Parts: sequence; structure tokens; C-alpha cells
Amino acid sequence: MPDARRSTVDVNVSPDYETLSRTAVERIQSVVETTLAEQQTFALALAGGSTPRRLYELLAEASLPWSHIHLFWGDERFVPHDHPKSNVKLVRETLLSNIDLPPENVHPMPTSDTPQAAAAAYADTLHHAFAERSHTFDLVLLGMGSDGHTASLFPEHDPAPNDPKWVRAVSAPPRHDIAQRLTCTLPVINDARRAFVLVSGSSKRDTVQAVLDDNDESLPMTRVRPSTQLLWLLDEDAHPSDHS
Repeated sequence: MPDARRSTVDVNVSPDYETLSRTAVERIQSVVETTLAEQQTFALALAGGSTPRRLYELLAEASLPWSHIHLFWGDERFVPHDHPKSNVKLVRETLLSNIDLPPENVHPMPTSDTPQAAAAAYADTLHHAFAERSHTFDLVLLGMGSDGHTASLFPEHDPAPNDPKWVRAVSAPPRHDIAQRLTCTLPVINDARRAFVLVSGSSKRDTVQAVLDDNDESLPMTRVRPSTQLLWLLDEDAHPSDHS
């Protein structure tokens, strides 16, 4: 795995959620264009939750070379793909239903069989997809909860940067509505070239500050260090006032 210390950390602040989402699309377009000038395909890992919804709607309207883009998921609730809380359902409704993407380019996390078997199956998918690469995803989109979790890596799990598994079945803490989850582990996320972290709303401002100050190692987000760039995309409500 790459040395986590090589990644740069950048912060972009937008005045509101809509502008944040549009800025994210522009940054994604730029990264895709630059990357595909050097290689044949682009591996994009998608985030769940409410924050990326508008981003996905806007991505569907953007001009992107979808035939060269492969979509993966950073985590998933262990529910059927047509469940209202499914991350796959979110992406299908907002993005996939509105673009011409080859079915073989879409790699959702399975939610059949047992969680442990599904995690092992998705790990196999990732190993196969990245077998001839020096990295995993070209870009991973992440959110962050007010508890500092990202993907489905929670503080209570104390996720390890050297976890031997690429995908794990985990149980979310009781404060979350759906307990059973699948998640990529830190080695997979940190072996991505870039990560964009989308955060909106004042309820997360204190956690953003704690992570940017790097003063609370119990927060899983502090352990995310992709090989090239970690970009925070914040709206003003989520931006700590003492960070420029």
C-alpha cells in the first residue's frame, strides 16, 4: 500500500449545498478527463447517504465518457437493492436511470446470502478488478457522519489501516437505523488515488474541525489518506470558522 503521508489535503468551501454539489461534479469531471488521458478505464467508488444525492443527479446531466467508467460502492446497508435505504437504489434512481452505462461497468455490493459471504464476494470483485493496477479506485467519494464515521467504518470498530480484509461485514452502532452493513476497509480506501469527502450542514462542523485538526484519532475519518489527494468539499455550514 502507498505511504499515507504522500497525500495532500485540500479544503474547498461552497456557500451552500447546491454549489457544493456542482463543484463536486466539476472536480470529478476534471479528474476523469486527466486520468483517462493516461489509462483506458476509470474506477469510481460511490458514497451513500443523503449528501451525494444532488451530486448524482447533476452527474447524470454531465458530459462524461461513461463507457470508460466503472462504478463501485464504498459501503452498503445489507438490505435488498430496492429497499428505500439501499445505496444502490439511490444511485439507480438518481444516476443510472439517466445515463447510458454498460451493465458490466456497474459493480454493486451484493446483499444476498449471508453478510460474511457477500463481503467475501465483493472482495473477490475488487481483487479481480484491480489485479493489474498499482492502486484501487481512481476516485472514492466519501461522506462523514457527525460521529466521524465514513463509509461504514465506525469509531466503535477502531478500523485498522492494515486490515487484512478488503471488505467486511459490520454492525452499525444502535444510533443508526440499519445495523447490518458491508464496507470497504481502510487499505482499499487508502490505496485509492484520490478521495473526495462531501460534508454539508452545521451538525457536522465540530467533527470536521476535529478531523482537520487531526486531534482525535478515534474518528475513522482521520485515518483516511489516499495516495495522492484528500479533498474536502464543504458548504459554509459545515466549515469550521477557524479554518481558512
